[in-house]
Amino acid sequence: MVAKTPRKGFTLVELMTTIAVMAILTSIALADFINPLVDLRQKTLAAEFAEVITLARQEADSRRQVVTLCPRSPSGGCLAAAANWNTGWVLFQDTDADGVVDSGEPIILVRGKLDERSTLGPDGKTISFDPEGMVIDIPSGTRSFRVSDSKVLSAKRYLVVGRAGRASNLALADCTTDKGCTP
Repeated sequence: MVAKTPRKGFTLVELMTTIAVMAILTSIALADFINPLVDLRQKTLAAEFAEVITLARQEADSRRQVVTLCPRSPSGGCLAAAANWNTGWVLFQDTDADGVVDSGEPIILVRGKLDERSTLGPDGKTISFDPEGMVIDIPSGTRSFRVSDSKVLSAKRYLVVGRAGRASNLALADCTTDKGCTP
């Protein structure tokens, strides 16, 4: 009688079961990894836009001139009626306070197009600051901007700008009408 030697290795069923379990665990881990990345991207964009608003306010005050922040046109000027700020923005000294970059008006900062997943809106109206650093376009109350991601629709942040030119960066859960935004 020939003695059987124990076989080494895995059966096909064992191997397929292990691969299936690993695929399920990887998909769960990947979903938990993507949401923080989207949130970080939105926080970064909202913080960048808040910094530009703060810079505009400071520049208006230090230059003692009207300073305007507007959505960027492909030619580098301002878009008159933009749907959002996805094309980037232009910050400039608006000597004649018309909301348009004219010849001789110094450009302070230009931001290029946002990445294809990010949206900053809902409107692309200019924001102008008077020589005291107050927002001209908001007679009272606030103006809010939504930062969202085209792939993760539930993820949103809000940037709320008050008449004094101060910007608040809020998560969707913190956004209420008394804080100046309506989710």
